[in-house]
Amino acid sequence: MNRETLPTASAAGQQAPADRTGVALEDVWVYPGDQGKGQAAKPLLQSIRCRIEPNTITLIAGTAGSGKTTLLQTIAGLMPLSRGAVRYGAHSLWEDGNRLHALLHRSIGIVFQYPERQLFADSIEKEFRYSLRPYRLSKAVQAERIDGALRQMGLPTDILSESFLTLSDGQKRKVALATTLATRPTWLLLDEPTAGIDPQGVGPLLRCLKQQKEAADGGVIVVSHDLDTFLPLADRVLILHNGALAAAGTPQELLARPELWLETEIGLPSALQLMAQLREAGTGMGIEGTEDVPLTAEAMADRILGPRERESHGTANPKTAAFDGVRKAESGTGAFGGDYAAESGTAVPSGDYATEHRTATSGEEHAAESPPEASILAAGTSEAKQAGAARMGAAAQLLQQLHPSAKWIVYVLLTAAILMQHSWAGIGVSALLTGSLIILSGVAYRSLLRPAKPFLYFIVISTVVSGITIIFASDSWLPERIYFSTAPASKTFELLVRFLFVMLLGILLAVTTGAKRMQMALEQALSFLERFGIPVAPFAFAATLLMRFLPRLLQEMDRMLIIVQARGKSQAKKGSLRLREIPVFLIPFLLSMMKYAEDLSLTLEARGYQLKRLRREGMARLPWTRREWICIAAGVLLFAVLYMWAL
Repeated sequence: MNRETLPTASAAGQQAPADRTGVALEDVWVYPGDQGKGQAAKPLLQSIRCRIEPNTITLIAGTAGSGKTTLLQTIAGLMPLSRGAVRYGAHSLWEDGNRLHALLHRSIGIVFQYPERQLFADSIEKEFRYSLRPYRLSKAVQAERIDGALRQMGLPTDILSESFLTLSDGQKRKVALATTLATRPTWLLLDEPTAGIDPQGVGPLLRCLKQQKEAADGGVIVVSHDLDTFLPLADRVLILHNGALAAAGTPQELLARPELWLETEIGLPSALQLMAQLREAGTGMGIEGTEDVPLTAEAMADRILGPRERESHGTANPKTAAFDGVRKAESGTGAFGGDYAAESGTAVPSGDYATEHRTATSGEEHAAESPPEASILAAGTSEAKQAGAARMGAAAQLLQQLHPSAKWIVYVLLTAAILMQHSWAGIGVSALLTGSLIILSGVAYRSLLRPAKPFLYFIVISTVVSGITIIFASDSWLPERIYFSTAPASKTFELLVRFLFVMLLGILLAVTTGAKRMQMALEQALSFLERFGIPVAPFAFAATLLMRFLPRLLQEMDRMLIIVQARGKSQAKKGSLRLREIPVFLIPFLLSMMKYAEDLSLTLEARGYQLKRLRREGMARLPWTRREWICIAAGVLLFAVLYMWAL
């Protein structure tokens, strides 16, 4: 049987023929936007080379963090490429100047995970109108498309006058999908479309995907952990592991290689798991038959019993006991279900096959049987981890491991010294000190810049405004003279830039400490207050929640900006927001953060707010060693130097 392996390096530069359609990814590399000096340069996607044919359904599979969503957003043009190209037919998705190809961009429809959280308008009709606005259609054509999308998702037309706030979560999800279908995309991209959906809603979704597959020159690309639902539907499967393409092929081709699913840590699909159990039970069926694995419950029953015996006996036959929970999946939850979905993440089968696999892994037999890309992938992953550890300097590791209380004491000393500076020489020394600590920490520059960016804008605006001097005539309200004075502008800049350094050092303290270590350090440092009946744990826990909330806020901002760009087919730079898009961004963003706060509140309530128990039951106390005293001594020395400089 032919197996598709990763394309060779010589094929990386080949371009798709002009007379072919489909999506081609040519040596695609994507790096995170917040990569900082001193950090391991770990790409989100690396050397992705594959082709997605039209009129197909392609499933992208992999573990959490393998790069599935990043790949989907890259295909949609929402992630800038660090290297390589994405082509639709003969045309590149990215034009010169890093601008998206407008026609290709509008031909792609992407539905994000939990799409109901992207709604913002005061009526469902306005949601449709906003999605259709980039296409400049007449009102009649818009009405026709809206009506068709509603019918396709089984929604009544009177829902158009309702607000999304009055709808159930299931209705919101259908509406969000319908707004994408109304644009009639050539390529439909979905991220975890069955996440949170009830079984009754899966059937209409799958019918929708089949209809999209039959559209001219288009197709469907699905990212999902739900292999049982989408493997029977998929024409091809891409397996990602650590940002690299581990394998690509038809479902049957990949199911014929059980070791691949284990080595990429996905775990065996339920079909392979069941066949391993059948072999263990001595039925004579099992792994040898993986060249033609039944992908549906009915096909598996036919394989075990034969069609006639299955129809006559149904599930009463003892051999079909394994399907008692499986057949229910035919109603919409997928081809297979039951116990396997609830098993641990290792998903290593029991019995003879598990023993054989472990034996083969430890010997030369495994080297002969394992696919070459899997071994290369494992070696590359190990080398990447070693390289990442080597790149982090001793200073960065020391800063990460220091006791949070020691870092906080040094932070107080340095900020006090910086605020004392009133000369340009002192400001320069403060800038040099702040920059050196940032570089030595190895923290991503973007992690510090993003929270500080609004204050940078404030400094620039305040400096300009404070330097503008207007002189009015004595007998008129009209200005007689307008000029820029450097003295007040310099004074304002000098004052505010010191607070900028303090802010950057504070962000650096939070980024290099972590919420858990901060909570433990606060509880240890303030534990003496409990002798006076002052509760320490609530204060420490509140500080920890604040540290957890700020990164979540920034992540949600990034997610909403991507959604806004996708819905409005914006050609603006990634991360930017136009004035008219503010409501599209702000309303879902606020609702999402309120939802997060509500979930957090419910979680705390369910746990009974047992904050003291969190401190007393947990981990060992953070160590205080000689390095902490050396760190504090260095902070005192720097404070003394800067203090003398300020005199």
